[in-house]
Amino acid sequence: MRIIVTCGPSFEPIDAVRRISNFSTGELGVLLANRLAGDGHDVTCCKGSGSTTPISLETETVAFTTNGHLLELLKNIERREEIAAVFHAAALSDFKVD
Repeated sequence: MRIIVTCGPSFEPIDAVRRISNFSTGELGVLLANRLAGDGHDVTCCKGSGSTTPISLETETVAFTTNGHLLELLKNIERREEIAAVFHAAALSDFKVD
């Protein structure tokens, strides 16, 4: 089964120097992705670039930064292949600066 798991923090830039983020480690999503891969599923883990939890080698990992970046990654994956399930454990930002 083809599965996507999201995990870790996103950030939203305020300006060229500052950003809004959080301290999510990505642990919950990594544990889920590792378990699913260990059970034989084809897993892609979309992992926030600030995530500090290591992931197993048999899990494909794609890094994201902002909420919009994650959305584009998910759309691109969905265009290429059929996805059976998506587990969203990422700690996405509640705020965006215009």
